[in-house]
Amino acid sequence: MFEKKENVKELKALKKAKVKEPRKESQTAFTVKSLVIPLILAAVVVCLIYIVVQKGTESEVVTSTAVCAVKNIDKNTIIEKDEVSDYLTEVTMDATLIPENAYQLLTELPDGSFYIENAMTKNQMVMPDDVAKEDEVMDKYVEGTTKTSFAVDAFDNSISGRVRTGDVINVYAVDPTTECLTLMVSDVYVEQAYDSSGVIATEDTTAVAFTVRVAPDEIEAMNNAIAYGRIQLYLTDK
Repeated sequence: MFEKKENVKELKALKKAKVKEPRKESQTAFTVKSLVIPLILAAVVVCLIYIVVQKGTESEVVTSTAVCAVKNIDKNTIIEKDEVSDYLTEVTMDATLIPENAYQLLTELPDGSFYIENAMTKNQMVMPDDVAKEDEVMDKYVEGTTKTSFAVDAFDNSISGRVRTGDVINVYAVDPTTECLTLMVSDVYVEQAYDSSGVIATEDTTAVAFTVRVAPDEIEAMNNAIAYGRIQLYLTDK
C-alpha cells in the first residue's frame, strides 16, 4: 500500500511538470512578440522619415540667374554702357533651365557699348551669339549719323513692303538719265518701318515709308535716291 501511494505521488509530480512546461514556452513566445512588434514599428517609422527627407530634398530647387531681355529688342540695336538696364536684367530661375553658355550676370556682357545681333523678345535669355562688340554695318554710324525718311511706291520685284524695323537694306532707285535701276546706298539700317496708317509695320501689314540711318559719306547718294524716286529696297545678308 505504501509503494502505491509513492507511485501516485510520483505520477502527480510528473503531471505537474508536464503542465508547467507549456507555460514556459508560452512566456518565451510572448517575450519574442513583445520585442518584434516595437522593432517593426521602429523600422516603419525610419522608412517614413527617409521617404519624407528624400521628397524634401527632391523638392529643393537650385536657382541661378540669367541675363534676359526687359522688352522686345530689334536686331542691330546698339546698347550704350549706361543704357544696359533699359534693355537687359538679371532674372532668378531654376538653374536647370539655363543653358551653359547663357550670360548669367550683366557684368559678363561686353564692356562699353555693344550691339544686339538678333532680334529678341521680352524675357528671352541672352546668348553670346545675340550680342557683338563690333559690327561692320553698324560701326559706320559711330562717327555720325543722319536720319532721313522716304516713301516707297514701287513694289514690283522688291521686298519693300516686308522691310521691318532693324533690317539692313540696299537702296535702289531708277536713274532718270538711263532709266536703269541703280544701287544708290548699301547696308542701310532701318530705324523704323511704317504702314499706310503711319504706325510701325507689323508682320500683318505692308511697310510703305521708312526712316533710315545714313552715314556722313552716304548723304549725297541717299538724297539722289530720294530725288530720283521709284525706290526699291532689298534686304542684305548682314
